[in-house]
Amino acid sequence: MPILDLDLRDYRTRVSVIGSPLSREGIAYAFRRHRSEPWTLPMLISKGMLSPMAAGLISFLMDGQSTVLVAGDVGSGKTSILTAMILEIPQKYRILTIEDTPEIPIEKVQKLGWKVQSLSTQSPVAGSISEVKPEVALRAALRLGNSALVLGEVRGPEVKTLYEAMQIGSAGNSVLGTIHGASTQAVYERIVNSLSVTPQSFKVTDAVIVCA
Repeated sequence: MPILDLDLRDYRTRVSVIGSPLSREGIAYAFRRHRSEPWTLPMLISKGMLSPMAAGLISFLMDGQSTVLVAGDVGSGKTSILTAMILEIPQKYRILTIEDTPEIPIEKVQKLGWKVQSLSTQSPVAGSISEVKPEVALRAALRLGNSALVLGEVRGPEVKTLYEAMQIGSAGNSVLGTIHGASTQAVYERIVNSLSVTPQSFKVTDAVIVCA
């Protein structure tokens, strides 16, 4: 197996490695370190990443149990915005996160008083057969009852299941997720045309936030 994907949990760092025969000229590494302290909307405002008006709108959407997708390219700040949105969900709700790559600082969010349960799923690159597939984890999450759902990344067949659940009202409170896409139109095209979600089902999406 020329691909290795793992977490250095003590350092909150994700490591990706490729080697022979995929990389014939030697081993290549990539390290991605995640922030240990969760971003909040006031922090994002102070760094000039959000206007107070935009932050207020996001807070309003979370208070209203909205369905929101956060789009953008790699490194655009999708997970930072997503984490800040989680902290705007009322603490009375349980939050279920589904991630194949652990990026949301779950432990810190729990210490701040939010009821968060994380579900780990199979990596899309070099996942083990012993790991749970995202669509299976999603079905398990839906069976756990009324909860806010957070998908670390929207990209596979589980999305069709999610939208069907949202359309009939069985997906709980807020539903949040990140997705690769540079515009709202690109997000629509990917979900409807590439991931086979019907246009009628997509209508349950309340907002798309594009990070640039």
